[in-house]
Amino acid sequence: MMKKRFLRSFKRYIQHLKRDKLVSQNYIYLVTVVSKKFLEFNRLYFLDEVKAPKRTKSLPKSLNESEVKKTHQCL
Repeated sequence: MMKKRFLRSFKRYIQHLKRDKLVSQNYIYLVTVVSKKFLEFNRLYFLDEVKAPKRTKSLPKSLNESEVKKTHQCL
């Protein structure tokens, strides 16, 4: 019973973060992973069935002209 209540509360909290706080997917990922690890550390396995959402991947940043020149000079 306690596990179900905890799980329901956690899922509501994640929905609150998504809808009301408009946090990033990476933030939700970190909250989920850290919460699961904290509970596991304390031997509480309430979030076993919760999957961490996928992390968003940012595009690689491009180099500006001076950075490209510096890179070529190093070679």
